[in-house]
Amino acid sequence: MGAALAAASQAFATVDGAYSAKLLQAAIKAYKFASRYLGSYSISVPDAAAFYKSNNYMDDIAWNALWLYIRTGNAAYKQAALDWYTKHYNQEDGKQVWDNYDWDSNSWGCVVMLSRLYPTNPQINQRINTFVRAWTEGSGTVTFTAKGLAYSGPWGSLRHVGNAMFLLKAYADKAPNGAVTAAEKNSINCMVRQQLGYILGNTGRSFVVGYGVNPPQRPHHRDSSCPPIGQECSWNDYNSPNPNPHTLFGALVGGPNREDTYKDDRNGYIMNEVATDYNAGFTGALAAAVSNSLKCAAQ
Repeated sequence: MGAALAAASQAFATVDGAYSAKLLQAAIKAYKFASRYLGSYSISVPDAAAFYKSNNYMDDIAWNALWLYIRTGNAAYKQAALDWYTKHYNQEDGKQVWDNYDWDSNSWGCVVMLSRLYPTNPQINQRINTFVRAWTEGSGTVTFTAKGLAYSGPWGSLRHVGNAMFLLKAYADKAPNGAVTAAEKNSINCMVRQQLGYILGNTGRSFVVGYGVNPPQRPHHRDSSCPPIGQECSWNDYNSPNPNPHTLFGALVGGPNREDTYKDDRNGYIMNEVATDYNAGFTGALAAAVSNSLKCAAQ
């Protein structure tokens, strides 16, 4: 929460100064609270643990500190970000964090940002190189399907791809001079283009609702699967084999399994769930494509 507030403060800084200042004060308050009262939110909100248990929290505090540094320029936040990430790495088994960036982990986002601020730090360099290799060459958790999808797990496979591609571009485009070679940047650009192509339909079907060839028609989404306003929405609508009455334009569904198999079934939430953390990184990677910064030379 604190990081989101600080990032929003940065976004509004030149648009609405008063609102930006209000957001910043809230971000600082959240950071101070989290730094003082250590622990996962799901401990104090037990009902959340059954569905969205937080497995780490020090990476979140580091993420908060990073955005406070970006917003304020206060070097104390820069150092705090590195300190909290180091604690996360050593005390929360951060070294074993899988190669994904999602609602439960800010670990890799921290690594990307810290690589800009501490370009000579050996631990940060080792971490960012591990992430880049995983998503461009493969790793113990990232493999490539027969059709070329970088696959790291069954639940929301495309969510992980979109978020990883965004982080790769965020790293390559903003890295300090000399940190990324021309060959490495080209490799990243080619991988991002390939994965976006997979998502948008290059292999025969689109996984974005309302876009491209044979897009999903039955996303696991309550509002779009209910009839128009004024009509009762029941389990019959949920269980209907028909397409959703409303098209959820632009939503990225979970995606296929490691065999490139996908079933457009509202009940199959692992493949058809939609969420903000599914679209977030994917949208960022698309922005790179729109800005024509995905130039890929033949490899």
